[in-house]
Amino acid sequence: MLGGYLAEHFGFRSIFWLMVALAVLAAVLVFVLAGESRPGEGTRMDWWGVLFIVITVGALLTALNEASKLVGAFDGGVLTGSLILLVVALAAFAAFWAVEKRSTSPWWRPANCGGAICGLRC
Repeated sequence: MLGGYLAEHFGFRSIFWLMVALAVLAAVLVFVLAGESRPGEGTRMDWWGVLFIVITVGALLTALNEASKLVGAFDGGVLTGSLILLVVALAAFAAFWAVEKRSTSPWWRPANCGGAICGLRC
């Protein structure tokens, strides 16, 4: 309701300025109220895990975005591209899973899944 009021009386750009004000307020509150946090001794960043999960999410979202173009009209190129991106996402997720199982500082522990996910054993 506030967004509608602002857009009607001050133009649609006023909504974005409100978001800027809220972001600045949030940043100030975090700076003032949040304590310093540091990782535990010996904790390292799992860059390989991050790489593979970023590829997974990026390829999956791009595949879904491209596949949505098929709603209007069928296009073999779009379908092929979407399927290739889906295969890339699945391969990257399998690599992510394998890296996380062997990592000394995993980003996510596959052992915490509580059973099988998509046929992959933990």
